[in-house]
Order: sequence, then structure tokens, then C-alpha cells
Amino acid sequence: MPYVPPRHPKSDRVQTGVHFRPGETPPDLWRLIVLDVVPGAAASDVADALGEIWQLLTELSQGRVRELGPYGDGSAGAFVPDGSLAFVLGYGARLFGPRAGGAPLIDAAARPGALPAHYPAGNMAPFPALHWRDDAAAGRAQRDIAVQLTADTELALARAVLDIAELIRTASLPLRLRAMFDGFGRDDRRSWIGFHDAINTLSAADRREAIIIERNAASGWTEGGTYMVFLRVVVDIGRWRDLDVPAQEAVVGRTKLHGVPLAGIDRTRDGRIETTPDLACPFRTTGPDGRRDPEACREPDFAHDPRLAASHVGRASPHWSRARIYRQGYEFLEVGTDGRPVVGLNFVAFVKSPDEVHRLLAEKDGFGDCNFGGGVDGIPSPPLLSLSAAGVYVAPAIPDEGERFPGECLFMTETVA
Repeated sequence: MPYVPPRHPKSDRVQTGVHFRPGETPPDLWRLIVLDVVPGAAASDVADALGEIWQLLTELSQGRVRELGPYGDGSAGAFVPDGSLAFVLGYGARLFGPRAGGAPLIDAAARPGALPAHYPAGNMAPFPALHWRDDAAAGRAQRDIAVQLTADTELALARAVLDIAELIRTASLPLRLRAMFDGFGRDDRRSWIGFHDAINTLSAADRREAIIIERNAASGWTEGGTYMVFLRVVVDIGRWRDLDVPAQEAVVGRTKLHGVPLAGIDRTRDGRIETTPDLACPFRTTGPDGRRDPEACREPDFAHDPRLAASHVGRASPHWSRARIYRQGYEFLEVGTDGRPVVGLNFVAFVKSPDEVHRLLAEKDGFGDCNFGGGVDGIPSPPLLSLSAAGVYVAPAIPDEGERFPGECLFMTETVA
């Protein structure tokens, strides 16, 4: 039997590929493709193209591959493993702006006020303490349209990208594939810096409030959807590994081995850093191997110690920071222009407003004065992170009956409300 995507209540209209509902966990394989509309394309032709792509992805998520059927003799064709493929369709601010060689494709008045026009390129930093990598092609992720793909198998992702590209070619769709970014989840649940990652994330109960866009008069078409913020963050792994483990723990705010929050950070007489784990942390063992479970102890005690509050965990904590973000992270490894490995994280955030991410990365209590963590009372604060790509997209709610894809109303000739 083919896979049938789950149906959700009408009040729950966020695209299925966001993976925010209770009991859902994002798959470990991720890919983002970004596309542009060709100059001079009519809005109706773009709508037809997006309808075709949405239908193609829906079929692939059901294990239906067009290359294998249906056939001219009336047979239904073959079903293949779907790999738990899920997807999110989003629109960037460029789509609402002036178009080369013609009138605007979409009425600029329909652009949500929270959707930033772009991340500044060149020497301008998108955030106070997080700057572009020297060799970054800053605009390559901020395009007209984005499609996020997640799956349990590499084949499911690769097949989706190839079939989209072939559909564009064979049907002469007015779209062009501009860039592709990939990433993966680690089965040890750590990041490239060696620490447990995504320990202190929003609970399932908090995610809905954090991500779903509420109705507003200026852009009612976004109601029930969400914003997708994408940052491809490069980690200077050599600089990080030059720090000893206590210094790393002080910067992060947890022990490296077990992920236990710190109760204190001190310096010895000879200037070395010493960290003290929170012995009251109720970490528990899981399984016969006795491995400790960092999920059991999420929150360090920041209030009494500014050094803990300045750690990465302290700055990013949803209980300490005012920003409310449902974050998903996918590691990447690529080869740089100098032939050396480049490692980092695809930071993907789903929020009801991109301002939530900007608040976290721009305000002093977050990362506005610090690239990663530390920087108080002699705790090191190495500039570990830089951006190689970034983009913001609004992902409308799943289609209502009669709509072919999310946001189809944008491409109507009538004014969008």
C-alpha cells in the first residue's frame, strides 16, 4: 500500500515537512533547493509550475515515481519505498519585488512586513557578531522560492531533486534551479564541536505557539503558515580544537562527555579554567550500556552566575532568551576553495516571525555581542562561526480545498488580502 500523508485538523495547517507536531521527529537527511522565476514569466505560468512541482512531490511522498507509471496500457505502475519524504514550499522577498524586463510578478502590497528584503552582502554583516565568510556567495540562498526536503534515505532526496529538475526541463517550466544545500543528522546527537546538540529545544507543547503565523490585515494569506529561516553556519573547527576541554565547557555551558549543565566556572591560581558540573542534575542512564541521557537535564542555573549566563547554552536558552524558535540542525561537510574540509551546521528555524531569530542574534542577551559563547570574566570567546549562505522564506499553510499548492492565491490577478 502506498504511503498516505497524515491529515491534520483544519486549525492545524502548517505544512507537514515542518515536523513540529507531538511525537514527530525530523528525519536525519535534509536538502534545500532554491529557485528563481525566469524573467518575463506570467504569474499564471508560475502558478501552474508550482502546482506541477507540488503534485510531483506529493506523488513521491506516496512512493509513486512517474518514470515507473502509470503507463499507456492502463497499468498503474510500480510503487517504491518513499523514504518518508516530506517537503516545505516557501517564498522569499525577491518574489514580491520589481522583476527584470517586466512588471512585478506579485503585488508588493502582499509582501508580509516581517519578511526581510535580503541579508546584506559584501562587507555588511547580517548580524552584529555573525559575519559572512570571506568566500561566501551571500545571495545564493536568498532567491524567489525555496523547497526544503527531508527524508530517511539519500535516494528519496536525490530522486526528488532530480525529478524536479527534469520536470522543469521537459515541461519548460518558468523556473531555474539556483543552488542546493545538504545536511545530515548525527546518530550520536552531537555536533562538530563534540558536544550534545539540540538538548534544550522547545517542547512539543510550545512549538505551536512559537511557529504559527497569526492573522493580520496586511497579509492574511500567511495565516496558519510559518516562516523558515535558513543559515548555513561554518565552524572554525581548528580554532575550536585548540581550546582545552575545560575552556570548551566554559564556552558551551555543559560538560563535554555527558552534557550535564555546569554549576560553576572558576580559574585556578595559574590561570587555568576549571568547570564544576551540577551534581544535583537528575541525569539518568538509558539502556544496558549505561550511557547517560542529556535530555534528562536541560537547563543550567544562569541566575546566580553571569559566566554561565554568557555561555552558549545560556544565551540560546528559550527560558532565558526572549526569542522563541523551533530549531532544526543538520551538519554538513564540504571542501573549501583552498582544498581543506569545511564543516558546519545548517541552522533551520521555524518561527511565527523572523524577528525572533534576529532578536536572538542581534540583542546583547543573546548573541548580539558574542559570536558563539563566553567572553565574561576571562572566559574565552573565540570567533568560531561565519555564514556561507542565508535566506528567509514564508511557508504558507497547506492548500485549502480547490488550491493546488500553498500560497496559490498570491499568483491571482486580484489583490491578495
